[in-house]
Order: sequence, then structure tokens, then C-alpha cells
Amino acid sequence: MRRDHRGMPYRITLALLVVTSLAAAGTQELEDYCSRAEKFGFSGAVLVAKDGKILLQKGYGYANRAQQVANTERTLFEIASATKPFTAAAILKLEEQGKLSTDDPIGKHLPGVPAGLQKVTVYHLLTHTSGMPRTAAGGRGPNLEVAVRAYLAPGRARKEGERFEYWNGGYALLAGIVERVTGGTYMDYCRKHLFEPAGMQKTGFTGDTHLNDEPMASGYSDGRAVRTAVGHPYRSYGWQYRGMGGIVTSVLDLYQWDRALYGDKVLSARTKEKYFKPFLGKYACGWSVVETPRKTRKITHGGDVRGFHTYFARFPDEDAVVIVTGNVDGIPMWSVGGSLESILFDEERKWPVPPKTVQLKAAQLEALAGTYELSAGHELVVRPDGKAILVGAVGQRAVDLLQARTRFDERPDRFKRESRIARDVVEGVATGDVEVLRGVMMRGIPESWPDAVKRSIWPKHVEQWGAFRSVRVIGAGPAGRGRVRIILALAHAEGTPRCRVELQNGRLAIFDLKGPEFLESVRCLPVSKERFARFAWVGPSPPPLQFERKGGKVTAVVIKPVFGPAVRCKRIDAR
Repeated sequence: MRRDHRGMPYRITLALLVVTSLAAAGTQELEDYCSRAEKFGFSGAVLVAKDGKILLQKGYGYANRAQQVANTERTLFEIASATKPFTAAAILKLEEQGKLSTDDPIGKHLPGVPAGLQKVTVYHLLTHTSGMPRTAAGGRGPNLEVAVRAYLAPGRARKEGERFEYWNGGYALLAGIVERVTGGTYMDYCRKHLFEPAGMQKTGFTGDTHLNDEPMASGYSDGRAVRTAVGHPYRSYGWQYRGMGGIVTSVLDLYQWDRALYGDKVLSARTKEKYFKPFLGKYACGWSVVETPRKTRKITHGGDVRGFHTYFARFPDEDAVVIVTGNVDGIPMWSVGGSLESILFDEERKWPVPPKTVQLKAAQLEALAGTYELSAGHELVVRPDGKAILVGAVGQRAVDLLQARTRFDERPDRFKRESRIARDVVEGVATGDVEVLRGVMMRGIPESWPDAVKRSIWPKHVEQWGAFRSVRVIGAGPAGRGRVRIILALAHAEGTPRCRVELQNGRLAIFDLKGPEFLESVRCLPVSKERFARFAWVGPSPPPLQFERKGGKVTAVVIKPVFGPAVRCKRIDAR
């Protein structure tokens, strides 16, 4: 047999070259997808590995926009509900150590469990089959017994073990069980028995000051930084969040966790059988387990909290993993992660792929900036946004035009009642009358809160913006699960800040005097000098925007809504 200069058979050398070439091609396709996604707003970090080899580990977008600090594979993110697999592992580790049984009734380990819930077991909490409704909340603060009573006060909606219903509160109770059994904190147990054996050296929890020197992402919502990864989303790491969320980590450390789950560093083979075995439906202990089109297992859990989002999918039968952490709202991680999964396994794409774009000069983008009128009081505001343009809607008809999911001009007054409530609340607060606010706010908001708005919150707002003059609704739209979000422009002597009001079934849930500039805005990238693409992460993307010119000057923008003919918006001023 002929051999090459290294003494290797030529046919083996050729096989190695083919494998290497295929791996390089796959890595390039993964990188191309992420680079396109970044242009349309994705910000976070990605790690994709197969057969023990990392194919892609890279950050995209900014960890800190103000300081222009880029995300990397070492950047720390808060992973929200992707914490649940760790909480489940902590419980199963305690069972492995002989300190509890998952068949134990929760009343054996938790204080304040009502008599009617004594048959609910630890395993029921692990598998979301306790019978408690997903809306059962209220457990908060540092006192475990008070939190237990609050979580369980609503009572079961059905018999334990009868049906799967995802319940965050159950995982707070599991963290409480860890503390009662060990006599220490849930956090310390996870560090010693999970993070350290797995080699997760840069992993902790919200509130951990020792992580402050690590590369840290800030989470962004409505264009603003809401907190850093170690900042508390709910004021403290109390029972309102402990166990169900709160782990702060990087994609590199999550990969260490993936690797550790192949051996026995953390859990034994017998324990892992229970860990990954679905009980009712597809949910096991802290993981969803489904079958792939390749007839292999996909073991996954996501996480979403304001400003931070996570996709973590393991494929143990194929020794593969896809990890995506994000620090901006509005980008579905399951679309990004699912697309990477399709590339990794060379399958048909389930989710849209961002289009190819071209790069324009800054002056070309600046020439498009201005206001484009749809009709009186209904406008599109265009401004440069890096290598793209940002198009924001002012007025309900403009909002509807930009929303790809909305039938343009269908019932333009459909949020009239909610808009009136929001306007009445603002006008009342501005005149010192907070009774309208008090009368519409949801249960659970402290009765004293309207008085705090009157005494300090509104006066500080006026101190910043000057005397109040008037309020105008600039748009309203659905915000999910019976919520309507209204954005109002507040005219003051020294500016026009925005106020965000959210109503849940007609009751006030949010009153935010630092609201976003637009209810609806979209980032568009150039596919030519006049055409700018919009992108939908789920479903078909809407048609591109087309700018019109006359005598070399931009005079209008034409938008094709989802339904009906194209709409022309005339330029009324330039920036």
C-alpha cells in the first residue's frame, strides 16, 4: 500500500481530509447564521459541539452597549429557568447521598404544608405534576415557611400525579427542601456538589459579588439596560426566584456541565436514569425530553426573564450540544438554537434564516433619516442604527402598519378603552389625584404605592422634565396573556418622555415613567440602496421597505402590509 510522507496510507489521509473539510464547512455555516442573526438584533453567546469537539464558541453583539464591550464565550449571563435542571440535580444528588427520597411527601421537609397537600411528593414537584396551577405564586422574601404557605394557599387545581402543569413555585419549594435537608443554603450546595465537580469555575447566582470582576452582560429590554447578569430581577434572591431561576454562568461553563453529565462526576448512572426519564408527557426532572427526527433524544430546557434568555439542548445519543445565551428581549432563543441545531445535523430549516444584506455608507443611511407621514398624527420615524436603520411608529395606524402580525387598519379603535384608562391615570397623577390609579391597579400591588407616586415618583419626574403640559397616546397593542401595552407621550416644558402602561384584563399592572420611545419599532438592513429588509424570527418575514427618490432626494417610503395594497408614507421633514 502506498503511503504519504508521514507513513500514513493515502486512503486514510484522504478520509481525514474529507472529515476535516465537512467539519470546517459546518462550522462556517454556523458562523454565517450567527453573523446574520447579529445584524438583525441577536446579542449573546453561542457554543455548539459534537463528538467532544467545539465547533463554534463565540459572542455576538454587546455585553455593554454604552461602553461597547463585546460579548464573548466567557461573558456571564443569567439563565433564568435553565436553572431548573440544576435544582433537580441537587435534589437527586441528595437522594443519592441517602438524605431524602423523591417519594417523600413534601410535608416531611417543608414547614407549613397544608393537610390537603400531604400526598404531594418531591417527585411531583420535580416533574411539575403536583396538581398546583401554574398561576400559584406569592411566595417571596427570606422566610421559607411564609413562602411555602403563600405558594400553597391557592390549593391544587387537580389531583397530584394526574397532569403536567409547569409551575415555577414548585422549584422554589425544591430549593427550600435542599436547605432544610442540608442545613445550609441552596446556593452553597449547588456550588459544592454541582458546579465544582463539573468544573464550572465561573458560575454563581444573582447577587454574587465575587463575580463582579468577570466579563458580565447587561440585559436589555425596550432598548435600555435593565440590570447586569448578577443583578436581581426581583429585588433579591428570595423565595420568589430561588431554585426556579438565578444561576449566572457562561456558555463555556454550561458546556462543562454538559460534559460532566456524560460521566459520574456529579450524578451516578442510576440517578441519571431518573433525571432524564419523562414522567407525564415529555417532562422528566428539570428537563424536557423529546425524540428528534433522527430517532434520538433531545434533552432541553430554556429560560426567559426580562433582559436574559437561554436555549440549552443536549443530544446525548449523538454526543452533541447547542447552547445559546442572550441579553436582549424580542429574540426567541428557541428560533436561534433550533436553527443552529438544523445546521449541525444538516436538516431542513424549521425557522427563518436572516437574509443576506449589503453595507451602505453612513452618509447614505443618514440621508434616509426623518419623519414619514401616513396620516395626521400617524407617522414613521426613521433614523440610522449602526449599519441599519431603525423605523419607529407614532400613532395607532403607524403601529399597525409596522406589525407584521396585524391586519392593517382593522378596527383602529380596538384599544380605545385601554388607551382612555392609561390617559386618565397619567392626567390624574399629573394633577395630584392618584385615586384613578388606585382604582384600576391589580391586586397584589401595595395599597401605599399610589401615595409614593404622588409624593416622590412624579415630583422627581417633573424635576427632570419640567412642568407637565399634556399627554397623547402614541400606540397600543397586545402584550400577551390578556395584557395590553400603551405608550404615551408626555409633553413637558423640557422634553417629551414616554410612559408605558400595561393593563391585565383592564387592571393596571405596570406604570413606568421611563417607557420606550416607540410601542413598535423595527430594525431594517439594506439589501440595496433603496430596499431595506425586515426579518421575522418566526413565520414569514414581511416585505422590505422601499424608499422613493426625486431629484436625488428621498421623498417617501413604501411599505407593503401583510394584507392589502402597499402604503406610501410621505416624508414631511428631514433630520
